[in-house]
Amino acid sequence: MNILSRYILRECFLYFLLSLCAFSGILLTVQMLRFSELIINRGVQASQIALVFASITPTFLELAIPMSALLGVLLAISRLSGDSEIIILRASGISIRYLTKPILIFASTIFVLALVVSTICKPWGNLTLNATLFEIARSRRTAGIESGIFNRLGEMTLYAEEISYAD
Repeated sequence: MNILSRYILRECFLYFLLSLCAFSGILLTVQMLRFSELIINRGVQASQIALVFASITPTFLELAIPMSALLGVLLAISRLSGDSEIIILRASGISIRYLTKPILIFASTIFVLALVVSTICKPWGNLTLNATLFEIARSRRTAGIESGIFNRLGEMTLYAEEISYAD
């Protein structure tokens, strides 16, 4: 791989990482606000909340990776065009086909990453999330659950006729 291809890849990757951090941060902040009630009112341990956030992260990445890749390529090409680098490269005899090779390599890499997140990480996250929320609901730390009413715990709604805290 020559210098020009590495340069274009580096530009795409840099903007990809910046936008991935921004999209993930926004999506995680929204979820933090939803789960803050678990920490404040229910007295759930920080380790269990961290496991909940780790298990919902693949769901965000499934959306954030393609959006970040698109934005990364658009910003990189826009910057190269804005600085007239594409015009200089075209004037020096480099074809558009040659300039698209690093972008196709980048897109292929992002496709494989998104495929791994969708097929491996997301199912793991869903199983872990369900198990963790069930453990939170089952544990003694959920003293805020009241009997005889519907109690909302994350995505789960619980109804308990009677609560027994026997070990």
